[in-house]
Amino acid sequence: MALRNSLRNSLQDLRYAVRQLRRAPGFAFTLVLTLALSVGVATAVFCVIDSVILRPLPFAHPGMFSRIRDPATWMCAPK
Repeated sequence: MALRNSLRNSLQDLRYAVRQLRRAPGFAFTLVLTLALSVGVATAVFCVIDSVILRPLPFAHPGMFSRIRDPATWMCAPK
């Protein structure tokens, strides 16, 4: 019985929220846009962190890699 009342209250709250969003379409658009951008940025940040930090390099000895630079362009490299 408590679950049924909880679901009924949640459905009533959802209907009220939809009614309020229909009354203010500019706010609703801003809300949806903000949520979409937030989810997109969070996904992008997670993908970068996952690929750079969390997953190891696909090589047998990744710690043995070093950067090789051309001596002719070494002094002209941006800082």
